[in-house]
Amino acid sequence: ETGGGIHQCDLLVVRHGERVDETAEAREWRRACGSRWWDPPLTAQGAEQAQHAGARLRAMRVDVDVVLCSPCLRTVQTASHVAAALDVPVRSVPGLAQCAAAVEKLGIRSFAKPDSVTRFLTVEEVAGTSACAPNTRFLPADPVYDNFVECVERLARCSSRVLVVSHREGIRELCAYAGLRHRRTPYCAIARFEFREPPGSEHGEHTVETAQKRRWTLTEEPRA
Repeated sequence: ETGGGIHQCDLLVVRHGERVDETAEAREWRRACGSRWWDPPLTAQGAEQAQHAGARLRAMRVDVDVVLCSPCLRTVQTASHVAAALDVPVRSVPGLAQCAAAVEKLGIRSFAKPDSVTRFLTVEEVAGTSACAPNTRFLPADPVYDNFVECVERLARCSSRVLVVSHREGIRELCAYAGLRHRRTPYCAIARFEFREPPGSEHGEHTVETAQKRRWTLTEEPRA
């Protein structure tokens, strides 16, 4: 905390790497993916981008105990490479996926029901995919299902530094809460925000106006 009891958090948000459905391989993948069209994996290039992001964060000497990520396949795979570079475990946090268009549209909020296509994959399932870093250490998933901004603020209140892997919509949403217009967010872009919250304000409504009072600030532009 800073003087006057104001809580301050350094928040780093990494967008996932290249997803297969936005490449020339998309048609072939869609023929084979069945009903999981909303949960594309990383490409080999996307895994390399994630490794590069991890190396950048290591060079920046980002000190965290865990990489928190959206439980979508591409974000968990990205987080696995970032975590490998930092030698920390990965934890899936459902609220970090809520900003993704398909997740919000389908209302996906569960890891349960193995026969269901509209669920997040378990860590055991993700760990067996080719784009996941080998020997990734996974912690139990966060049990809370909240919307993206509520989720990020909840995480930010618990630490002075938080590293998350999410989606471009999440970075753009936080930029809007910082009072900024649209920002380019290439694959594996890293954006850095500062969250400052006076004591007693954590129960306010989650709107752009109240967020600006809490002083979300973009401290480093998104870049890959």
